[in-house]
Amino acid sequence: MKKILVIFLLLFTNLSFAIQAQKFLAIEDDDTITFEFGRVEPKNSTPQKLQNIETIYYGNNTQLTWDSNIDDFVIDEYFVNNKYDDDKLEVVLNSIQNKEWVYLPTKLKNNELTKGDIAFLYILNLKHIGASSCLKMHFDVLSESKRYADGLLDYLENNRIDVQNKMRVCLNNNGYLKSKMYAVLNPLPSFTD
Repeated sequence: MKKILVIFLLLFTNLSFAIQAQKFLAIEDDDTITFEFGRVEPKNSTPQKLQNIETIYYGNNTQLTWDSNIDDFVIDEYFVNNKYDDDKLEVVLNSIQNKEWVYLPTKLKNNELTKGDIAFLYILNLKHIGASSCLKMHFDVLSESKRYADGLLDYLENNRIDVQNKMRVCLNNNGYLKSKMYAVLNPLPSFTD
């Protein structure tokens, strides 16, 4: 009998320590009370997402805001109005080669986004501008965000100058950058890599 009592006491003490180590919250529904152990959110609260929203500044009063929670742009006045100003659109287009990290997590590529990545994705959001039609390549597998194709930013990472030139031609052919005529030249190789 003593052995059973000792075992019972040991089990009860271990169980009480385990219960004390966890937070608990009593939730009352009508006549019943239930206890939930572990991290518990009150019924009327929503889990907080980390605010991974960053405004990226490009110059000439050109900026874009990126929300890495959804891997897409925050639609604000700059997002809407940049496409109507040829100078701002030119700044975004020239930023495709910018490899400066913006330190935001993403599911679109293995490492963090760069200013050039975001500039490229902005141009793809313009009407009549698509990755397949402008780059003359087919990207058919959509990423987790279901907005941008898998491998698109990896392709950009390895071909920034070529992508920038093709996007310039595509923008001109679709009526963007209409106030300026641009010649697409074969640029000198970059020595920064």
